[in-house]
Amino acid sequence: MLKLQEVANTKSESEKGDASLKQDLVRATLARQTLELEKKELLMRIDELESAMTKSKPINGNGRLQLEEFIKKQQRQHQSDASCHGSLDPAELKALYDEELSVAKDAISNLRTSFG
Repeated sequence: MLKLQEVANTKSESEKGDASLKQDLVRATLARQTLELEKKELLMRIDELESAMTKSKPINGNGRLQLEEFIKKQQRQHQSDASCHGSLDPAELKALYDEELSVAKDAISNLRTSFG
């Protein structure tokens, strides 16, 4: 009788651990999908800006440098943020996404102003 109870306890603990792992997997997947979507949107926006800049004016050294610095900054930020996204809940991820999107929009606006 005691062994049966031990087996039931072990099974219960194992199920709790499985549920926790599934939740972690869902959080990590959501974070990854959010970052991939953001990256895709930013790359499309960068392509649009590059195309607009080359049509209106040739990119001078300063403009290209600004664009390259922006891209590098976004890549560094993405790499540093990726390590901590697994521990964030969806509301925190949404807030982080909104903040990063705002920064990207500001950078794009600044580029427009400098080339407009």
